[in-house]
Amino acid sequence: KLFATKFSEQTLDEEMPSPPCDFKFGEFYKEFWWNAPFEGECKDAVQGDDCYKMAKWGKTEGIYSHPEYYPGLSESSTLQEFQQLLYMQRKEACPHRPCGIKMEGEAGDA
Repeated sequence: KLFATKFSEQTLDEEMPSPPCDFKFGEFYKEFWWNAPFEGECKDAVQGDDCYKMAKWGKTEGIYSHPEYYPGLSESSTLQEFQQLLYMQRKEACPHRPCGIKMEGEAGDA
């Protein structure tokens, strides 16, 4: 009330409209909880392991049924690109980044 008395020309909080709820939590905070794409031990997913199964499902089914789970990827993305995203998203089944994807300008094996 003191503020309203001193600054009577200002709009009161209760008179202001509510802001739209357009905050995209996952996009805003992803840099804090995602793994860096080129840091950490590399190991390619191989047929039969859980990471391979998740990456394969993402490439063959998930990208069509839930494209929002795979930001930046498409049906033409490689299996290693799916593994890299799953690693970045800290999926338990994919604790290693793929070895075949290099940072631009990087040479040799990691």
